[in-house]
Amino acid sequence: MHCSVRVWTMYSTLSSWHTYLETYDILSDRQYGFRRNWLTSDLLAYAIRIRNEAIEKHGETLGVSLDISKAFDRVWHEILVSKLSSFGLPAGLNAWIADFLSDRSIRVVIDGSSSGQMAIN
Repeated sequence: MHCSVRVWTMYSTLSSWHTYLETYDILSDRQYGFRRNWLTSDLLAYAIRIRNEAIEKHGETLGVSLDISKAFDRVWHEILVSKLSSFGLPAGLNAWIADFLSDRSIRVVIDGSSSGQMAIN
């Protein structure tokens, strides 16, 4: 499949999925990433307000930050697909996600030079 067609298909599917999550109010009120009109600056303003309230109430506060950038690299894909199905995700979309998560590979192209393909586990 041509890359631009696949990217467009993925964008269209994810857009539909996003609409589904928003329509049925599945996302947490604290989910700021990948949401229309929910900016990082909104999250920072919320965090600062909570911090200031804690300082006023208790005189001190403690913040903890976790780097979970690779957290989903180790998600068991079968369980993820099963969970999505249990949330009522349409079967076709669930099958598309399952297909997307299987037999993946990546390669880098810079100025016309291409690396070899590497499997993504």
